[in-house]
Amino acid sequence: MAIKYLNSIDLNQNELQFAVIQKLGAAPLTPVEGQIYYDTLTDKLQLRTASAWVPIQSGPDSNTTYTLATAPTGTAIRLTGSDASTNDVTLTGGTNVTITRTSASQLTIASTDQFVGTVTSVGGGTGITVTGTATVNPTVNITYAGAANAILAATTATPVGADTLWFSDATDSTIKKALISSFPGFGADGTVTSVATANSTFISGSGGPITSTGSLTYSLSATGTPSASTYLRGDNTWATLAAGYAGWTLAGTSGTNQAIASNEIVTFRAGSGITTTAAVDGVNAQLTIVNTGVLALTAGTNVSITGTNSNLTINSTDQFQGTVTSITLAAGTGTGTAITSSGTFTFTGGTGITTSVSGTTVTINATNNGTVTSVATGAGLTGGTITSTGTLAVQYAGVNNIVNSASAVTALGADSVLIHDASTGNAAKALISGISLSQLAVPTASLSIGTQKLINVVDPTLAQDAATKNYVDTTFAGSGALIYQGGYDAATNTPDLDVPPTGTINKGFTYTVTVEGLFFTEQVRVGDLLIANINSPTTLADWTTVQNNIDLASTTTVGIASFSSDNFAVSAAGQVTVKNGGIILGTETTGSYNPTVGTSTSINVGNNGASGVSIIDTVSLTNGVITAYTSQNIQSSTTVNPGVILIASDAEATAGTVTTKAVTPAQLKSNATIIANTAVKASQYKTPAPISASGPINHNLNSQDVIVQLYDSVTFDTVYADVVRTDLNNVTVTFGGAPTNPIMVLVQRIN
Repeated sequence: MAIKYLNSIDLNQNELQFAVIQKLGAAPLTPVEGQIYYDTLTDKLQLRTASAWVPIQSGPDSNTTYTLATAPTGTAIRLTGSDASTNDVTLTGGTNVTITRTSASQLTIASTDQFVGTVTSVGGGTGITVTGTATVNPTVNITYAGAANAILAATTATPVGADTLWFSDATDSTIKKALISSFPGFGADGTVTSVATANSTFISGSGGPITSTGSLTYSLSATGTPSASTYLRGDNTWATLAAGYAGWTLAGTSGTNQAIASNEIVTFRAGSGITTTAAVDGVNAQLTIVNTGVLALTAGTNVSITGTNSNLTINSTDQFQGTVTSITLAAGTGTGTAITSSGTFTFTGGTGITTSVSGTTVTINATNNGTVTSVATGAGLTGGTITSTGTLAVQYAGVNNIVNSASAVTALGADSVLIHDASTGNAAKALISGISLSQLAVPTASLSIGTQKLINVVDPTLAQDAATKNYVDTTFAGSGALIYQGGYDAATNTPDLDVPPTGTINKGFTYTVTVEGLFFTEQVRVGDLLIANINSPTTLADWTTVQNNIDLASTTTVGIASFSSDNFAVSAAGQVTVKNGGIILGTETTGSYNPTVGTSTSINVGNNGASGVSIIDTVSLTNGVITAYTSQNIQSSTTVNPGVILIASDAEATAGTVTTKAVTPAQLKSNATIIANTAVKASQYKTPAPISASGPINHNLNSQDVIVQLYDSVTFDTVYADVVRTDLNNVTVTFGGAPTNPIMVLVQRIN
């Protein structure tokens, strides 16, 4: 349990040595600005700003991003970096390709190939599906479903570690290939025989090579001295932190400039027709200023206005919307004649085209459907749309690559994956169940098999090999090592040790007798141990019986005996004594004795007033009958003479003024409790109710020599806050923030 502090801790510029920042797998749910923690998922130290968690970086950010645009002149594209650098990449046309600038921001790439528009039909090959009409605008897709999908259509082969698999790279959504042996969890088998150390830019290692066991030591190799005011630079040097941010100046078109210091907040206030909004854009804070001024537009006759102030649409509602004075037909070639009043448009069919008219409808029909004019690409393909010539290819990059375009299913052992067969150089298919773990790369993280068992595993031979159940059973159970199995009821043979099922009892199994009885033919008592000598024992000889060998005592056998509590007393050390009056004469004993002591005249001794207390000095007996006795007086006790003393009354004991009488333990305890309670109450204080805010505590103990403790009234954990002994009767408790639960305050005076 962590110690709770309810206020800031001032180390007075002392070092916090050997400290570890709190390690968490997720950010705290209720953070405050300035809070830090170590993210175990990203291995970065996280700092809470006013609105978000940000990783703490050391040194400049070396990443540069680029924006793409056409260059100011020529046929080039310009890369503008986030570091303000620019690079122009010139595009040059090749064979049958021309590149021209068609606008300030557009380059046009055209083909000059004379063989244009001659694709007449597109068909699907192995693993390819063509949808639509094969001769008119077909769509080509990778076949994912059915018995003829791209994987099942491939040639069957047995995968080996040198074969290649397609995979979608999650870092850039690009299809790539890799050897099966490089996949995590399927690495090549082998034994590490030596581990060496190597130095990197910031780390130096020692302790290698290790060929069996040993320790590798790694430490920072940076020069300089690390401290709370230094940081590790990119050149592996400890450097002093530069001076922090100082401030800035706020200026406007009017008014007086204002100096803004560090940690000071500037508020952009909204004016007439203006709103301001502060928010977080990703990890950066942003301020949005919006003009909310209203531009009023009023619709007139035959005019309608729709939309918002920032996007208004003005339409005419007059059915006579303008006057057409001229209509001219246009086409790809030729020149049309304008009709300014009345006339007829004629649609004439050309090669492979016929036209017909019915009422106000003109129908244009193609009589030649054997020419493909456009080829589009489907899911997982790239290169289209092709209207003349071009190349279709499998889509490897981007979010629509061939892998991401396929339907998501749960893979089964009878399913196949597409591989590159290293032996033939061809694409092939392989059953998932045919890819062995030994062909894939070694795992780079913990390998889980869920809730399934790992079966058919051989027994271990090396120190780091996994142990099998058989190995454990044969190594420990049955090895002769004592393995405690619990208690044994000899009266009912529970569990069954006389005729146990085969294999349920192994050598070394040990039981403790909890109920006495016969074990085979031997009497066993509570506390005896039974140890199996062999696996599956069936006779008494197969067991070792460890007995206490102490039975109940008899007149002829030494053993365990008990003593009547009416007659005897037994100490913790086992010493036996006869109780006073524990044996009744004549009833529990026999022999010659005189049962009567005394005479018809009782012996009367006792208090004789001032002369003291009379006691019997000598007694004369005849056959057990008192015949004579003598007595003498015991003097009264004084401060110099031993003797008898009177007991003081409770009032005298409490007053404490009598000097010739004694007090009883009860009187001492009673008076001591009164004195102690009075002293304790006078030296301690507890708040009547828990407190939830900083403030003074009035204890009235008349001393600044006091101990102050605080504890959580809900969890009862001790907590810490600032405590100042204000004066003799008050202390002030200060919290850094309101505590989660109310706090009890205890004050104790040290006398």
